[in-house]
Amino acid sequence: MAHIDIKKLPSIRNNSFYHECGAMVEANEPSRCSYAVCQHTIVVFQKGKLKGFETCRKAISTRQCPAVNMMMEEIKAKTPIYFVDAAQQLQSLIDEREARAERLRLERERKPAKKAVTVSVEDVPTPAKAMAKPIADIYSALIEAETPQ
Repeated sequence: MAHIDIKKLPSIRNNSFYHECGAMVEANEPSRCSYAVCQHTIVVFQKGKLKGFETCRKAISTRQCPAVNMMMEEIKAKTPIYFVDAAQQLQSLIDEREARAERLRLERERKPAKKAVTVSVEDVPTPAKAMAKPIADIYSALIEAETPQ
C-alpha cells in the first residue's frame, strides 16, 4: 500500500462522517466507526507506529478496511466524498434545540394557566353525614335495636 500524504486527504479534518465497518462486525465490536479516526489510524499504521487496534491492523494489512478504499476514492476524486462537516452539524443541532425550546415557550404562553380547584371540607361526603342521627351511646342503641317496639 502506498503511503498516503495526509495533506491530500480532503475529508480528514472536521469530519463527523460515520461508516459501517465489516472488520469490526467480524471481531464482535461496534460496527459504526468515525471515518476521521479510521483515516488517522491508517496513516499511523503506514508510519509503523500503530499500537493496539489489532482488528484495524489486520483489516488494513489485508485491504479489508473499508476506510482505505474510501480514502483512495477521495484522493482520486480530489474532493471529499465521505464528509459531514462537524461544525455545521453541531450548529444545526444547536439551532434545532433552540427552535424546539422556542416552540415550547410559545406553546406555554398560548395555553391559559389552569385554575386551582379548592375543595372545602363541607363539600366532601363522609359516612357520619350519611347517617340519620348520631349514636351517642352504643349500648343503648343495641338494646333499642333488640327490643320490640
